[in-house]
Amino acid sequence: EWVSWTVVLSPIAVAAAFLVLRWMRRRHKSAPSLFGNEIWLVVFVAVGCFVINRLPLPHWVRTDWLFLPALIAVILLLQLRNILAVYGTKKLWLSGQYDRALRRLRWLKMAGRPTAVMMQVEGFILNTAGRQAEAEECYRRALSSAGSSSPRFRCSVLCCLGFTLTEMARYDEAQRCFETVIELGDKTGSARMGIADLLLLQAKDPEKALGLIDQAMRMRLPNWFSPAGWAAR
Repeated sequence: EWVSWTVVLSPIAVAAAFLVLRWMRRRHKSAPSLFGNEIWLVVFVAVGCFVINRLPLPHWVRTDWLFLPALIAVILLLQLRNILAVYGTKKLWLSGQYDRALRRLRWLKMAGRPTAVMMQVEGFILNTAGRQAEAEECYRRALSSAGSSSPRFRCSVLCCLGFTLTEMARYDEAQRCFETVIELGDKTGSARMGIADLLLLQAKDPEKALGLIDQAMRMRLPNWFSPAGWAAR
């Protein structure tokens, strides 16, 4: 009789959480790491529900039926951090409030290990604020923690890193980033725009740069109009 439903469901729920996280990681580029703080929080929920279940609480307080919803809520909240990192800081850095945007990101980090998406957003804010060296570090950490994320996400981070290295006048390293993106599959033309910028900054082969810009603009069809593309052209 002392074996509660929580004890029975805990191993099943933890296994199910592992499978859900793996599915989310494969399906979505910004899913949390499988072996990060997220799994420990899942175990914490399971142990917490068991301990509460053993306390002498009133008969109308039930904890067994709260276990699975609480577990699902933890996973969803952890995944929600990526959305909050992107959209919760956008208005701040667009208006030049870089420090406030960074503080909001640090608050999100308190909920667990920062994801690759959060590191990319932090790097973008730092780069926009003119702190390129710190931005480079964030982008490299995002790449190292991306793991088996989709090529699209790695391309996005590599492009950001390439543009940051360009601003730091490290043209050879920046070109390697853009070339890697093209090898992985440049779906937006950003890498071609980056190489065109490098050529123009070094006064090399403007005709080739023009061709790359035109390729990048054609890749963005049907939204062909690109202010950055026309400006570079």
